[in-house]
Amino acid sequence: MNQVMLSLNDIPQNIDFHDGTLIIRYISDPELAIQKDALSTDVLDTHEEALAALDTSDAVVAVVEENSSYTTNGDERRQIANETGIALLDDDILPASAFPGEEVDRTVKLQDKGKQVLTQNGNVSELESDNLKFDFHYLDLIDTNNGNAWVASSEGSDIYMPYPEGTDRTTEFHVLHYRDLHREYGINGEMEVDEAIAQSRVDVLTEGDSLAEGKFVKLDNGIQFHIETEGFSPFALAWQKEQTPEEPEKNYTITIHYLDNATKQPIEGMAPVTVSYNVNTAYDVTEYTVHKAISGYQYVSMDQPAAGTITGDMTINVYFEKLNTDNPEVPQEPSKPGHSGGDDGGSGTRTGSSSSSAYLAGLDGQWVHMDPQNSNIPITVEVPEWAKPETNPEYHQWKFFLTNGTMLWGRWAYIRNPYAVSGQPGEGWFYFNNEGIMQYGWFLDTNTGKWYYLHGTSDGMLGTMIEGWHFDDQDKKWYYLNPGSGEMLLDWQQIGGAWYYFNPYAPAVTWNYDEANGGWYFNGSSSRPYGSMYQNEQTPDGYPVDGNGRWNHQ
Repeated sequence: MNQVMLSLNDIPQNIDFHDGTLIIRYISDPELAIQKDALSTDVLDTHEEALAALDTSDAVVAVVEENSSYTTNGDERRQIANETGIALLDDDILPASAFPGEEVDRTVKLQDKGKQVLTQNGNVSELESDNLKFDFHYLDLIDTNNGNAWVASSEGSDIYMPYPEGTDRTTEFHVLHYRDLHREYGINGEMEVDEAIAQSRVDVLTEGDSLAEGKFVKLDNGIQFHIETEGFSPFALAWQKEQTPEEPEKNYTITIHYLDNATKQPIEGMAPVTVSYNVNTAYDVTEYTVHKAISGYQYVSMDQPAAGTITGDMTINVYFEKLNTDNPEVPQEPSKPGHSGGDDGGSGTRTGSSSSSAYLAGLDGQWVHMDPQNSNIPITVEVPEWAKPETNPEYHQWKFFLTNGTMLWGRWAYIRNPYAVSGQPGEGWFYFNNEGIMQYGWFLDTNTGKWYYLHGTSDGMLGTMIEGWHFDDQDKKWYYLNPGSGEMLLDWQQIGGAWYYFNPYAPAVTWNYDEANGGWYFNGSSSRPYGSMYQNEQTPDGYPVDGNGRWNHQ
């Protein structure tokens, strides 16, 4: 046997030389090789010594039974007589920078392998695996008196590993042991990194009360587990990262109270509803107000708009009228909404639709067709034949300017319609939103909580308020719009000498507002739409109606 000097990681070492194979295992930082004990700690003799070490340092330590014997590289022929150099090496996973030209991130690959095993074993769900954090240690027993050669202990070793920063005894851990992955994988002549990690066996140690096989024990300042004679290789602690909740966006709340219209007191059993919206965003509480169904009551009015832009906390009082629970021989005709009476739903003038902001314009101004790309300038392109109001609203934006240049906005206006053709009304009520754009289709006046239908076809009377019967092409239902005021009627109505029943409740949302197109669209719900006429069925109060919706007196 000869003695030679080799340079390992640029550090000179005296080596006993004889025939054999020399495998050099890298460390993560060559600079640490010249610092004695930088990556290793002396093997301890007792459990008490290990507990004391955990209390005073963040180093991983090993305890080997006193009667244990050591062999170099696990070779029984190479018993170690001088055991003073036996130590535990604790190093990081080798970085890609340790190998010129290698681009594989071994830590990431090991994490992926660990997540795969924990998920397959049922230790964590796929969702939980994405939230795992790992603390890796490459552990090895070494002989510092013999060039840090790895050694084997006949009785195995107990490992004491401190809790990673931010964790403690209450943290739920999984201990992963990546067998077969010694330092030489990925080095010339050995298995490539990807293949080696993919084929490695991974044991999962779970928490227990004793050091039984496959278990680890939690201590005050760390965990303890046992390694068999030659069981050293990469280890990892895995645990769920603490979820840091995102700071919620500031929001405003809308509190909705349900009151009896006669007493102005809360309706028994109806608790207030609170809805939250982000600051300065659009809100719509129609389903909690106008469409709210309360057994034995019908909606009357509310004191705040059901939709708009929220700029602060709001309180909305919604008033309901108690229904007469007696069964009359003939349904009683209600007073027309917004009026004091009238026969057959056909008399009176329009006062029920935001009358304080209505305007009689007549011909005192002109209609302007706005450009689809810029609603602030007149249209500069031809309207394609395929561009329908319901599918391409950008081509059907109309404004009305008075002769003094004032644009009508946020109001109803009674205006002459120069585009009407033969058989169409030459004037009518129109509604302009806050941007001055004429509305069409179903329209909810949030000032009154009343629904209207504004003609939705570009045939000369687009946007004109419809009165009387209306058949909706989307939900295939009949509605009745009060002549003179245009508001959609509900409940029992006597029309043309016959009685009809229009649904006054909305147990489910059947129409949704499309913010992109700016209109209401039927969502295909099987529930009965609000305001729709009953046909070929019995009304909630027990009266049969025929296919035309008329009450059958027989």
